[in-house]
Formats: sequence, structure tokens, C-alpha cells
Amino acid sequence: MWQKRHPEPNAVQPDTGLPVVFFTIRGRRTGTPRRVPLMRVELGGRYLMVASNGGAERHPAWYHSVIANPDIHVQDGPDVHPARARLLSGAERAEWWRVAVTAFPYYGTYQAGIHREIPLFLAERIWGSVMTWDDDFEKLVHAALPDPETHRPLDPDASLSALGLGSLETVVLIVSLEDHYGIRFDDDLGADAFRTAGSLWSTVSRARGDR
Repeated sequence: MWQKRHPEPNAVQPDTGLPVVFFTIRGRRTGTPRRVPLMRVELGGRYLMVASNGGAERHPAWYHSVIANPDIHVQDGPDVHPARARLLSGAERAEWWRVAVTAFPYYGTYQAGIHREIPLFLAERIWGSVMTWDDDFEKLVHAALPDPETHRPLDPDASLSALGLGSLETVVLIVSLEDHYGIRFDDDLGADAFRTAGSLWSTVSRARGDR
């Protein structure tokens, strides 16, 4: 059903030079896959789809397609993966709106000039049953967890906080990962990076330059 595209590792928006992500979305009526380029707004391995429509008063056509068919594909440079999009609201939307405006300030300008609230979709990776990380990563995560009962094979969607990863354990894990992989995380690394085992591995992979 999905067409495989050649990677475009350095796709940018022509006017600003800022990075672009491609979302493959099935049409609401036809089911035909269509590729939609949007500004890159990413945090903790999750991608935001901002339905700004360039500041127009109407939602973009792809908005209705995502509502009807939330299972999509995300292409960020050479990385292509399946994801599921959900419409944000309330405090979660407000938090991600700040992320969006930081990444692309024109979103704030667009919102100020129209009456509709710009919809935000959060695209979260759909992980397969096959583990995508190496054995060392799993061992390091297990070593940071306080409860031996949690030392079972990691599910990519497993909540690390539910497994017992608190503030102290997070600091220990950051140091262990940096030392083992020879990387340095950004100083502003957010809590989203440690939300699940999958999001943490995505953060490690980006720091290693695997993207």
C-alpha cells in the first residue's frame, strides 16, 4: 500500500532553509498515498504535524485525511518509519504549540492572523515486534532500574517511569549511555526522550549520528 521513496537526507524549506519532514498520508476518499512536506518539529522521536496551511483560514486538505486515516509514514532524511497521528488538545496541545513556534516562528504569525485554531497532530512511531537496539542498550537500561523484577526484555513502548526510572536513575543512565556510546546529549534534553524505551533509543541513535 505504501510506496517506498528514495531518501532525501537534506530536504529544506526553500524560503527559510529550515529542515522539512515528509508525511505519507492516505487520501480520505480514494485511499491513495500522498506525500506532504511539513516543517520539521520533532521531540523525543515524535513528530508534530502543524495544519497551518500557510496561515489560510481553512484547514489544509491533508487535515481531513489524517482524521480519517491516522496511520501514516514519516520520512526524516533517510529514516522512514510508520507512525500513528492523533489530534492534540488542552495542555498537551499548548506544550507542543510552544515547541512548534520555537522550531518555526512563522506559526505564531499565522495563528495571530486567522480566527481558527491551528490543529496539531502528534505522529508517534509504530514499533514492530523486533527490537531495534543493540544488546548493550538494553543492559544499560536494566542496570539503571532499581527493581530486578523489571529486568525482562524491553518493550519499545514500555514507560520507563513505570519501570522505576526516576530522576536519580535517569542521571545514572545518561552518564552510562554517554560513556558507552561515546556521545554527548544536548543540555536541553527533555523528559520526552525518556518517556519510553523506544524514544530513548531514538535519542541515542540521533546523538550517534545514525539518522
